[in-house]
Amino acid sequence: MYLNFFNITCFIAAGLALISSLVRFVLPEILNSFEQKLIETEEKPFWVFALGVFSIMFIVIVWFHVWRANIQYSWIMASLISISLIKSCMFVFNYDKFRQFAAKFIGNNKRMLVLNLLVLSYGLVLLVMGLFLY
Repeated sequence: MYLNFFNITCFIAAGLALISSLVRFVLPEILNSFEQKLIETEEKPFWVFALGVFSIMFIVIVWFHVWRANIQYSWIMASLISISLIKSCMFVFNYDKFRQFAAKFIGNNKRMLVLNLLVLSYGLVLLVMGLFLY
């Protein structure tokens, strides 16, 4: 199998989504305590800013490869990865609004289950794309 930028990106993003979903299912209390500490912190930690900036830069790089590479359907993966731009922009530019949004999910098992199933589905879609589309 020939691996290109889009295969590798799909596999990495799928791996992160699937691992986070599995950890959420198996050890929800660990992630809940981490997220609770995050939303209780009024001042934005530097790592949150750095992660947000990194993800914005990564999305720009992905779209650069879409236009540079001649790989069919690369725009689909780039569009799916760009969905994370919403979260990244909230991290970087509107941290208080992000904290308010996240607070609605933490401690609400039904919302967390729906969110976790969406992340799991997202990861599976990216995995299938990495295996069969690119």
